[in-house]
Amino acid sequence: MTARTNAVPAPRRMPTAGLRHIVDAAVPVGCFLAGNGLAGPATGAVCALLGGGAVAVVRLLRGDSLKIVAIALGGVLAHALFALYVGDGRAFFLPELLLNVVLAVLFAGSLLIGRPVSGPLARLLRAERQDWRSDPRRRRLHWQITSLWLALWCAHLAIWLPLYRADAVALLGVANVVLGKPAAAVCGWLTWRRLRRPEARTAEPAGSPEPAP
Repeated sequence: MTARTNAVPAPRRMPTAGLRHIVDAAVPVGCFLAGNGLAGPATGAVCALLGGGAVAVVRLLRGDSLKIVAIALGGVLAHALFALYVGDGRAFFLPELLLNVVLAVLFAGSLLIGRPVSGPLARLLRAERQDWRSDPRRRRLHWQITSLWLALWCAHLAIWLPLYRADAVALLGVANVVLGKPAAAVCGWLTWRRLRRPEARTAEPAGSPEPAP
Protein backbone atom coordinates (compact mmCIF):
# COMPACT_ATOMS: atom_id res chain seq x y z
CA MET A 1 0.00 0.00 0.00
CA THR A 2 1.27 3.45 -0.91
CA ALA A 3 0.34 6.17 1.56
CA ARG A 4 -1.52 9.08 0.02
CA THR A 5 0.25 12.37 0.49
CA ASN A 6 -0.79 15.89 -0.23
CA ALA A 7 1.82 17.78 1.71
CA VAL A 8 2.38 21.47 1.27
CA PRO A 9 5.69 22.16 -0.49
CA ALA A 10 8.25 23.65 1.88
CA PRO A 11 8.53 27.39 1.23
CA ARG A 12 11.71 28.57 -0.37
CA ARG A 13 14.19 29.90 2.12
CA MET A 14 13.53 33.50 3.04
CA PRO A 15 16.38 35.86 2.06
CA THR A 16 18.71 36.64 4.95
CA ALA A 17 20.16 39.86 3.50
CA GLY A 18 17.12 41.99 4.32
CA LEU A 19 19.08 44.72 6.10
CA ARG A 20 21.44 45.07 3.16
CA HIS A 21 18.55 45.50 0.72
CA ILE A 22 16.90 48.04 3.03
CA VAL A 23 20.10 50.11 2.98
CA ASP A 24 20.30 49.75 -0.81
CA ALA A 25 16.74 51.06 -1.15
CA ALA A 26 17.46 53.98 1.16
CA VAL A 27 20.41 55.30 -0.87
CA PRO A 28 18.42 56.69 -3.86
CA VAL A 29 15.87 58.27 -1.49
CA GLY A 30 18.63 59.93 0.53
CA CYS A 31 20.30 61.17 -2.66
CA PHE A 32 17.02 62.61 -3.90
CA LEU A 33 16.34 64.41 -0.64
CA ALA A 34 19.84 65.91 -0.66
CA GLY A 35 19.60 67.07 -4.28
CA ASN A 36 16.06 68.32 -3.92
CA GLY A 37 16.95 70.29 -0.82
CA LEU A 38 19.93 71.90 -2.53
CA ALA A 39 18.58 72.74 -5.99
CA GLY A 40 15.04 71.38 -6.52
CA PRO A 41 13.38 68.24 -7.88
CA ALA A 42 15.36 68.06 -11.15
CA THR A 43 18.66 67.92 -9.29
CA GLY A 44 17.14 65.53 -6.79
CA ALA A 45 16.03 63.21 -9.61
CA VAL A 46 19.53 63.19 -11.12
CA CYS A 47 21.07 62.50 -7.71
CA ALA A 48 18.62 59.64 -7.14
CA LEU A 49 19.56 58.09 -10.49
CA LEU A 50 23.25 58.42 -9.71
CA GLY A 51 22.74 56.86 -6.30
CA GLY A 52 20.59 54.09 -7.73
CA GLY A 53 23.18 53.42 -10.43
CA ALA A 54 25.95 53.17 -7.86
CA VAL A 55 23.89 50.74 -5.79
CA ALA A 56 23.17 48.67 -8.92
CA VAL A 57 26.89 48.37 -9.69
CA VAL A 58 27.66 47.31 -6.11
CA ARG A 59 24.85 44.74 -6.15
CA LEU A 60 26.05 43.25 -9.43
CA LEU A 61 29.62 43.04 -8.11
CA ARG A 62 28.43 41.11 -5.05
CA GLY A 63 26.57 38.65 -7.27
CA ASP A 64 22.94 39.79 -7.12
CA SER A 65 20.63 38.76 -9.95
CA LEU A 66 20.79 41.05 -12.98
CA LYS A 67 16.99 40.83 -13.35
CA ILE A 68 16.34 41.91 -9.75
CA VAL A 69 18.89 44.72 -9.96
CA ALA A 70 17.36 45.95 -13.23
CA ILE A 71 13.86 45.97 -11.68
CA ALA A 72 15.13 47.97 -8.68
CA LEU A 73 16.90 50.47 -10.93
CA GLY A 74 13.75 50.74 -13.06
CA GLY A 75 11.82 51.66 -9.91
CA VAL A 76 14.27 54.46 -9.16
CA LEU A 77 13.94 55.67 -12.76
CA ALA A 78 10.13 55.74 -12.48
CA HIS A 79 10.29 57.81 -9.29
CA ALA A 80 12.79 60.20 -10.86
CA LEU A 81 10.67 60.64 -14.00
CA PHE A 82 7.61 61.50 -11.91
CA ALA A 83 9.59 64.19 -10.08
CA LEU A 84 10.93 65.57 -13.38
CA TYR A 85 7.57 65.51 -15.18
CA VAL A 86 5.53 67.03 -12.35
CA GLY A 87 8.31 69.40 -11.27
CA ASP A 88 7.49 68.83 -7.62
CA GLY A 89 9.67 67.14 -5.04
CA ARG A 90 6.84 65.19 -3.46
CA ALA A 91 6.01 63.62 -6.84
CA PHE A 92 9.11 61.46 -6.43
CA PHE A 93 7.05 59.39 -3.99
CA LEU A 94 3.87 59.32 -6.08
CA PRO A 95 4.57 55.95 -7.80
CA GLU A 96 4.79 54.22 -4.43
CA LEU A 97 1.59 55.88 -3.24
CA LEU A 98 -0.25 54.72 -6.35
CA LEU A 99 1.17 51.21 -5.99
CA ASN A 100 -0.10 51.04 -2.40
CA VAL A 101 -3.58 52.12 -3.53
CA VAL A 102 -3.62 49.35 -6.16
CA LEU A 103 -2.38 46.73 -3.70
CA ALA A 104 -4.86 47.78 -1.02
CA VAL A 105 -7.75 47.50 -3.50
CA LEU A 106 -6.48 44.13 -4.78
CA PHE A 107 -6.00 42.58 -1.35
CA ALA A 108 -9.28 43.99 0.03
CA GLY A 109 -11.18 42.81 -3.04
CA SER A 110 -9.75 39.30 -2.74
CA LEU A 111 -10.98 39.10 0.86
CA LEU A 112 -14.44 40.39 -0.06
CA ILE A 113 -14.93 37.68 -2.68
CA GLY A 114 -13.52 34.99 -0.35
CA ARG A 115 -10.41 34.24 -2.42
CA PRO A 116 -7.44 35.70 -0.47
CA VAL A 117 -4.72 36.64 -2.90
CA SER A 118 -1.91 35.27 -0.73
CA GLY A 119 -3.00 31.73 -1.70
CA PRO A 120 -2.27 32.04 -5.45
CA LEU A 121 0.89 34.02 -4.66
CA ALA A 122 2.10 31.24 -2.35
CA ARG A 123 1.34 28.72 -5.10
CA LEU A 124 3.38 30.81 -7.52
CA LEU A 125 6.30 30.64 -5.06
CA ARG A 126 5.77 26.88 -4.63
CA ALA A 127 4.92 27.38 -0.96
CA GLU A 128 1.34 26.08 -1.14
CA ARG A 129 -0.38 22.98 -2.47
CA GLN A 130 -2.76 23.17 -5.40
CA ASP A 131 -5.94 22.24 -3.53
CA TRP A 132 -5.48 24.64 -0.60
CA ARG A 133 -8.98 26.08 -1.08
CA SER A 134 -10.53 22.72 -0.12
CA ASP A 135 -8.96 22.89 3.36
CA PRO A 136 -10.75 25.31 5.76
CA ARG A 137 -7.55 25.74 7.77
CA ARG A 138 -5.59 26.75 4.68
CA ARG A 139 -8.29 29.25 3.68
CA ARG A 140 -8.27 30.71 7.19
CA LEU A 141 -4.46 30.93 7.12
CA HIS A 142 -4.47 32.84 3.84
CA TRP A 143 -7.28 35.09 5.03
CA GLN A 144 -4.99 36.06 7.95
CA ILE A 145 -1.92 36.53 5.74
CA THR A 146 -3.81 38.63 3.19
CA SER A 147 -5.28 40.73 6.02
CA LEU A 148 -1.77 41.32 7.39
CA TRP A 149 -0.55 42.70 4.06
CA LEU A 150 -3.72 44.73 3.59
CA ALA A 151 -3.08 46.34 6.98
CA LEU A 152 0.43 47.24 5.81
CA TRP A 153 -0.78 48.91 2.60
CA CYS A 154 -3.46 50.82 4.52
CA ALA A 155 -0.93 51.93 7.16
CA HIS A 156 1.35 53.24 4.42
CA LEU A 157 -1.48 55.24 2.90
CA ALA A 158 -2.66 56.55 6.28
CA ILE A 159 0.81 57.97 6.95
CA TRP A 160 2.03 58.92 3.48
CA LEU A 161 -1.10 60.59 2.11
CA PRO A 162 -1.25 63.35 4.78
CA LEU A 163 2.48 63.98 4.31
CA TYR A 164 2.01 64.15 0.54
CA ARG A 165 -0.86 66.60 0.83
CA ALA A 166 1.18 68.72 3.24
CA ASP A 167 4.11 68.74 0.76
CA ALA A 168 6.39 67.44 3.51
CA VAL A 169 9.05 66.04 1.17
CA ALA A 170 11.69 65.35 3.81
CA LEU A 171 9.21 63.55 6.07
CA LEU A 172 7.95 61.57 3.08
CA GLY A 173 11.49 60.40 2.50
CA VAL A 174 11.99 59.42 6.13
CA ALA A 175 8.64 57.61 6.22
CA ASN A 176 9.50 55.83 2.98
CA VAL A 177 12.81 54.57 4.35
CA VAL A 178 11.46 53.62 7.79
CA LEU A 179 8.05 52.21 6.81
CA GLY A 180 8.71 50.97 3.29
CA LYS A 181 11.14 48.08 2.94
CA PRO A 182 11.58 47.46 6.71
CA ALA A 183 7.85 47.04 7.33
CA ALA A 184 7.48 44.87 4.23
CA ALA A 185 10.43 42.76 5.40
CA VAL A 186 8.71 42.20 8.76
CA CYS A 187 5.46 41.17 7.06
CA GLY A 188 7.40 38.91 4.72
CA TRP A 189 9.12 37.25 7.66
CA LEU A 190 5.82 36.74 9.48
CA THR A 191 4.27 35.28 6.32
CA TRP A 192 7.21 32.95 5.84
CA ARG A 193 7.01 31.77 9.44
CA ARG A 194 3.27 31.11 9.17
CA LEU A 195 3.64 29.14 5.95
CA ARG A 196 6.43 26.95 7.28
CA ARG A 197 4.84 26.09 10.65
CA PRO A 198 4.20 22.32 10.84
CA GLU A 199 0.49 22.76 11.68
CA ALA A 200 0.13 25.14 8.72
CA ARG A 201 1.53 22.50 6.39
CA THR A 202 -0.73 19.64 7.44
CA ALA A 203 -1.62 17.51 4.47
CA GLU A 204 -5.26 16.79 5.34
CA PRO A 205 -8.00 18.80 7.12
CA ALA A 206 -8.78 17.83 10.71
CA GLY A 207 -11.00 14.81 10.92
CA SER A 208 -10.22 13.49 7.43
CA PRO A 209 -10.65 9.68 7.27
CA GLU A 210 -7.58 7.53 6.84
CA PRO A 211 -7.18 6.13 3.29
CA ALA A 212 -8.37 2.58 2.86
CA PRO A 213 -5.61 -0.02 2.41
